[in-house]
Amino acid sequence: MGQYGKIQDFCPEHRYREIMNGIKKELIDEVRERTDIVSLVSEYLPLKKVGKYYRTLCPFHKETSPSFYVSPERQIFHCFGCLKSGNAFTFLMDFEKMSFPESVKFLANRVGVHISSFQKEKGKYDELFAVNDFACRYYNGILKKNPKVMDRLKARGITPVLIEKLQLGYAPDGWDTLLNAGQKNSFSVKLLEEAGLIISSKNSVYDRFRGRIIFPIFDLSKRVIGFGGRSLGNATPKYLNSPETPIYKKGKTLYGLAFTKSEIRKRNAAIIVEGYTDFISLYANGIDYCVATCGTALTPNQANLISRYVSTIFLSFDSDAAGMEATNRSIDILLEANVDVKVINLPEGDDPDSFVRKEGKDAYEKRTRESKNFIDFKIGSKKIEEMDVPSKTKLIKAICSSLSKITDELKQDLWIKEVAKNFGVTEKTIRSKIIKNHSATIRVKSPTKEGIPKVEISLFVLAFKKPKILEKVKTSLVVEDFSSAPTQQIAKILFDKKDFKVADAMSFLKDDRAKRLLSEAVFEETEVEDSDVVEDYILKIRKMSVERRLKELKNEIERKDSEGVVDYELLREYDQLSHIKLEGG
Repeated sequence: MGQYGKIQDFCPEHRYREIMNGIKKELIDEVRERTDIVSLVSEYLPLKKVGKYYRTLCPFHKETSPSFYVSPERQIFHCFGCLKSGNAFTFLMDFEKMSFPESVKFLANRVGVHISSFQKEKGKYDELFAVNDFACRYYNGILKKNPKVMDRLKARGITPVLIEKLQLGYAPDGWDTLLNAGQKNSFSVKLLEEAGLIISSKNSVYDRFRGRIIFPIFDLSKRVIGFGGRSLGNATPKYLNSPETPIYKKGKTLYGLAFTKSEIRKRNAAIIVEGYTDFISLYANGIDYCVATCGTALTPNQANLISRYVSTIFLSFDSDAAGMEATNRSIDILLEANVDVKVINLPEGDDPDSFVRKEGKDAYEKRTRESKNFIDFKIGSKKIEEMDVPSKTKLIKAICSSLSKITDELKQDLWIKEVAKNFGVTEKTIRSKIIKNHSATIRVKSPTKEGIPKVEISLFVLAFKKPKILEKVKTSLVVEDFSSAPTQQIAKILFDKKDFKVADAMSFLKDDRAKRLLSEAVFEETEVEDSDVVEDYILKIRKMSVERRLKELKNEIERKDSEGVVDYELLREYDQLSHIKLEGG
């Protein structure tokens, strides 16, 4: 019935081996077997036992009720909200943005499996990582040989230990020093340009960074993805950043998170500052739960990234007008990411860098403890009772605009009561204004249900839980009996694997919908064991398969008939299947 590919079309082991990059499959299996996904995930997220599963808020989308489940029995995770699913490798790839080989190496080190044949991924990304790593080491080496610049950094409280840890560097004044050094180390002009390290014009090629302190920007795996440069003189702009590249997206990156994420998780709170030097000054003074935006205003992607780690954010921007405006914009973005927002108030004319260097850690942490919630920040120093009606109306509208971003109904309700009480208006008035601010939302149907008969999913649910039912399915159906590419992929693995393991299957399935279906089937609760029910499911699937094939044959026969061609093979197959249908097969 129909034309279908061989097993490699669905779960290509040859392709699977390719992405191992020299790591033997046996070693990968051993790493997976030794890894406890509950223990792994609990290092990142607070898990609560619910029956035989563990549950928490999903780190991959905004939610107020936990829908992220981990199965210790099957060693997989699944979110019933955003439909993310996978095994321990997948979790690290999604959460920490690791490549597959990196996730294997990380878990191998964690469980004590030695992978001597581990190799770096090939391709353009790795070339960019390699040239950035070279540039980082080059700039760092130049800085260490420049006593004058080292002294300037020391005067700002930046010690040699911190320079080494953050791999700070210095780009000399020369027009093409990095260009020449890169070429001597076999990096092409094209690659240096793609990484944003040099600039090509019609008449010349020259270094992007010259006469600047260099701040390497790391991803969460501590790979260098870009650079920020601060002028030491009067050169403009004061700050210069790498352009976006395939591995560096400014709006999706937070400077310093690679170094502070552990402390941020521990505190369940983070301080967001605007600049590299703000971050470094706080970090140098032991305030090690901070991050910085990368030369841009805070973006929704950055807010969603940090919300994976914390429930409370402290905003600590400059105290000037531009800083206040940036704070107001950031509040709404963070509220939409479902975190609590507080604002650290600094003296006029100060930024986090200047304040902590003058006043020290204790004074800054005191300001943190005294931080204002977002409503008090918007009210500022104004006295509500002394405000005229137009001013009060404008302020309430601004606050309601922020309240409309809060997705947690209980949290929003409590803030509504607070605002109504403070301004002497009814809760109904505040709610009415919030409703008007809400954009219409469209609920998208889950793709795992579209076009996939429920009976197929139900049969998988039973098959994955009961070995005897699995054997019955294997002997009663063929891959082509299933109606969609995702269910056919799952069936193919089921039928061809003697020792079926869900966690292993997650690595073989190419289609994300297939992965979601598989994990949903594992987590769906059912007590059905009646063999008659299973037989009924199998018969229904067969019947639908016959009906689909009959429809295909009918269309093909009619098409050939219109061309004056009689295909007796098609007619014979149609006749045979029609009899099967009439007999109830």
